Amino acid sequence: MTDHATRTDSTSPSQTPNAQQPQDAPQSTDASEAPCGCSGEQVERIYEYLDGALTVEDLKKIAAHLETCEDCTHESELEQVIRTVVKRSCSETAPETLRANIMGRIHEQCGESATKR
Repeated sequence: MTDHATRTDSTSPSQTPNAQQPQDAPQSTDASEAPCGCSGEQVERIYEYLDGALTVEDLKKIAAHLETCEDCTHESELEQVIRTVVKRSCSETAPETLRANIMGRIHEQCGESATKR
């Protein structure tokens, strides 16, 4: 299960004040379009591609698209970096002293004494 809402920034480069867009860049009239003009559905397929949730035929189509679309390639690479960082941070363990300190504070807030634990 993926949460694509966390990937959406409310201020896209095309909405940022003073953002310089090349004159030949497609101008998006649909809020669901990517800066490159690809539809939101096409961008969503990139996430499915990275999840390995596509058919072989669709995987080939997305791979071919990524070879020709710089913006979608950037989006794909950014998503891969985010996934790597999240995966790494989820596997790290807090030091025991930090855990004990936090648990002690929780027990203090709950009015429990150290002897009751």
